[in-house]
Amino acid sequence: LPLGRAVSLAGSPPPPLDGSLELNLAELHLDAAGRPLTARGSVRLLDAHSRFGQPLTLGSFVAHSAGDGPPLAAEVRDEGGPVELSGRVQLAADGRYRFDGRLGLRGSADPALHQALELLLGPPATDGRWPLDLAGTLAL
Repeated sequence: LPLGRAVSLAGSPPPPLDGSLELNLAELHLDAAGRPLTARGSVRLLDAHSRFGQPLTLGSFVAHSAGDGPPLAAEVRDEGGPVELSGRVQLAADGRYRFDGRLGLRGSADPALHQALELLLGPPATDGRWPLDLAGTLAL
């Protein structure tokens, strides 16, 4: 499923990314309003690339949840490509989310991607990676 289409089905504006979303969920538990409480399985973002300015290849990513919760929680990691990502995301039934992780670039990354990340996130830490602590609310 194209990422933009998946996001529009959820009632959110399209993100500044393109790619394909693949759901492989053995279990998904929803509340009475249809909001996710727990899930067991994985969600993959395949062949992601940016849509702002110069298109930049990011790679593919997977979020795997063991079915614990609520809140719904998943381990997130990259599957190769120029962006190295690892972390943990939590999603509450009311749409509140939190992602804690680290983002880096492999040697194959376009220098323009490094510049874009520095503009968005500031300079990386001494290990060359950016710590990420993101929180907000999704429209569910």
